[in-house]
Amino acid sequence: MSAGSRRRRRRSAPATSAAPRAKPSRASILRWAGVLGLVGIGILSRYRYFNYCMHDDAFISFRYARHLARGDGLVMNPGERVEGITNFLWTLLAAPVFVLALDPAQVAQIAGAILSLLLVWALFLYGERRLGRGWHSLIAPAFLVGNMAFLMESLSGLETMAFTLFLFATFVAFLEERRTARLRPGLWAALCAAATLLRPEGMLLFGVLFAWSLWGVVRGDPARRLVRATLLFTLLVLPLFVWRYLYYDAWLPNTFYTKVGYTLAQVERGWRYTVYAFAYGMTWPFLIVTAALTLLALLPLRAIVSRLARLETPRAAGSDTRLFHARPRAEALALALLLSATYVLYVTVVGGDYEPTVRFYMPVLPLLYLLFQETMRSVTAVAGASRRGRAFGTAIALLGFAAAFVASEERFLKMLNRRGWPLTRMEHHRELRFVGEWLRHNTPPQSLIAVSSIGALPYFAERPIVDMMGLTDAHIGRRRMEQMGQGAAGHEKGDGAYVLGRRPDVILFDKGHLFDHEASLEEVLSGARGVSELDIARSRELRQRYDLRRVATPAGVLHYFARKKAR
Repeated sequence: MSAGSRRRRRRSAPATSAAPRAKPSRASILRWAGVLGLVGIGILSRYRYFNYCMHDDAFISFRYARHLARGDGLVMNPGERVEGITNFLWTLLAAPVFVLALDPAQVAQIAGAILSLLLVWALFLYGERRLGRGWHSLIAPAFLVGNMAFLMESLSGLETMAFTLFLFATFVAFLEERRTARLRPGLWAALCAAATLLRPEGMLLFGVLFAWSLWGVVRGDPARRLVRATLLFTLLVLPLFVWRYLYYDAWLPNTFYTKVGYTLAQVERGWRYTVYAFAYGMTWPFLIVTAALTLLALLPLRAIVSRLARLETPRAAGSDTRLFHARPRAEALALALLLSATYVLYVTVVGGDYEPTVRFYMPVLPLLYLLFQETMRSVTAVAGASRRGRAFGTAIALLGFAAAFVASEERFLKMLNRRGWPLTRMEHHRELRFVGEWLRHNTPPQSLIAVSSIGALPYFAERPIVDMMGLTDAHIGRRRMEQMGQGAAGHEKGDGAYVLGRRPDVILFDKGHLFDHEASLEEVLSGARGVSELDIARSRELRQRYDLRRVATPAGVLHYFARKKAR
């Protein structure tokens, strides 16, 4: 029989009635109601803290995007090509916001809030459909909703939530392609490329997944999918690097040169950040028990594997993977653990961050909570065949993890209370905005402003600036500093002589420009922070060529140094 006749027979065959879809159980309905409730709590909490958590660095991206929308290019100052951003795609997407005359801060906050809640939903769906049905699927979403740092970073206006979502989507797409072999080949590579355009750490994600696939090829997997994914990723990412070199004359963003110093002190600072800001906040027992039980679940111990086998869904026909054969859940846990550990190592080596909200660890937070969740599911599975044994194991695990989570949140909230966050962040933003608007209304359009806080203040001032810490200045950003790693990340470089050589019209000290009284010169100079400001405060040129001016404003007495007019 020919192929054409077979197709005609199939078309003429009577349609069979589809099997009736099974009604969802009461437990399933309750789980879906639970995740909807968690999303509702997330919406209310984000409404509560809206406008409190805007990060000053978000306004760097907004200024770049505004200049792009105006036709001045993707620059901080028109005519100065320096890439002072690490979120190329996020900044690019912000440009249409200015064309539409919308408030970029509010749009970015709303986008971050939506993306964070999508993450909550995605965690539930993945746990429910791929890791084993049951109430356990609500644990990771509940932990994510209850994490105060995650809430604050979702409203920061930065690309953190978008990158986190793309990292998780890449993780899921990668595993789905290996599990079924029916997913469009290379989808994970395209998602990983999008993550790389959002943040350079997407390269790290691709490296881990490439190594995982390569290990599979060594074990007997066909190489064609890895080759196809690598080519697709390269084709999508390489144009950015070529354009960056042609436009900025650099292969990497200027922020990389500013923050990374390749010193032992920097690694030590990154270790402190990991230990005290991340591990201590998440609680060490929480992390150690989860990692240990995850590794235990992956070991080929017959007694354990036989208990966990019922949680596994067999791979579909046509799957090309030989790693964790017929154990897709085990592969998901192993990959999540590897990605998390690699990311922790990376953040430690590059020196961490200065923010108390642990934003550098947000991208792997969903994976960590997924591991927490599946550890509890594993404990339930191996607790015993009897209902009483499972209930006892579940209760012990739930109480232990709940206590650890409560302890971690209490520690984080105490730290925030000591620093007065997020109220102090909002107040600081209002001060910077006020000073920026005052400069816009009281200085000529081409006035050059030397400043260390290069976010909201320059954005609202709309004046060319000299970045005294070098994030958007190529000279300072690439200057070698012996003390790298001893100060706050991104705040260690400077060159006071260079700043004064640029002949700025106005100089503002970061901690010495707003007082509740008229401060003396010595009091203003004592507010100098960072290398450039300290150099300038000690220089004779400041006293010879600049006058300290004081202006009473509703926000306080503004103090700034104005360049003397030539006689």
